[in-house]
Amino acid sequence: MGKFFKKLFWLATFSAFAYYGFKIYQKIKAIIGINKTLPQYLENIVDEKPKFSLNHNLLKTTIKIGFSQAVLDKEKDLENIVRDYIHDFYPALSSNKLDLEIYALTEEDNEKDTEEVTKEETEASQKGKESNIESPEEEKEELVPEEIQEDEKPTKKK
Repeated sequence: MGKFFKKLFWLATFSAFAYYGFKIYQKIKAIIGINKTLPQYLENIVDEKPKFSLNHNLLKTTIKIGFSQAVLDKEKDLENIVRDYIHDFYPALSSNKLDLEIYALTEEDNEKDTEEVTKEETEASQKGKESNIESPEEEKEELVPEEIQEDEKPTKKK
């Protein structure tokens, strides 16, 4: 009889770990999905890309969304739109404690965003220019005198 209860105990323990592991997997999958799709969804609704921040811990999820003041004046019901979207497409997060904060962007935030975009554009253009430059190994060969280069070349053994 003791063997039976021991097996039952381990089966229940394993089942509980599997269940909670699956729930955590669902939440992580939903967080990844919402991080990609919610900003695009809001951009389609209000014609402005929001500043989006998502933080998640075991107990709650915090979503911060920033819009310009003009958009906030025009759309009064943004919080309900976001909550309905999360409830419809990501039910794993809707049952979790969800803190949603919608705030007005200041001019400093807008300037930071434009600075980040210009930095990314300049980095991308620099990477494009660097691809035309010869590799560092080729540059080293040019700096070494010809006599040394000939000595380092391997010779075929017969």
